[in-house]
Amino acid sequence: MKKNLLSILILALVVVNLLMTAFLLFSVMSTNSKAGKLVQDVAAALELEANSGMNGDGTGLGGTVNVNIADRITYNLQRADGNLTFALKPDESGQHYAVVTTIILSLDTSNPDYKTYGSADLLAGETESLISRAGDVFARHTVDELMSDQATIRQEVLTELQAHYGGSKFIYEVAFSGLLTQ
Repeated sequence: MKKNLLSILILALVVVNLLMTAFLLFSVMSTNSKAGKLVQDVAAALELEANSGMNGDGTGLGGTVNVNIADRITYNLQRADGNLTFALKPDESGQHYAVVTTIILSLDTSNPDYKTYGSADLLAGETESLISRAGDVFARHTVDELMSDQATIRQEVLTELQAHYGGSKFIYEVAFSGLLTQ
């Protein structure tokens, strides 16, 4: 009788131990996965710092391309009067706005596509098409969006212009000069 009672007690302790182990396993796993993610984030930050801000695809933080200063030129995308006027998306009240600006393209002369697409004469022939694409981007945004987040709109214009050239990255940055809304 003592042997059976001792066996039942041992079996009960084994079951309790198994349940406690399972509970600990599940409670520690979530904490462990969070710690693992933190370690990965820190490792990614250190890797970016080790690469001088360069991602694996040659772009820097925010998607910008680091171009040697000797390989940079700018091109002002403008009409004969010097400015571009784009209609903006109406705001919540239905009020219509326009933006007057000059778009400055930063070009990478070391990019192989620069020789094909990037000379001033070639860009001058594409001016109206490039302006139209930029206008399409402005038309998707309200004046409040433009004033609060110009970086996003510049990135969208850059993406549109790069798409115009088949994804070429010889245009690596877009800037707005003399931005006025009315």
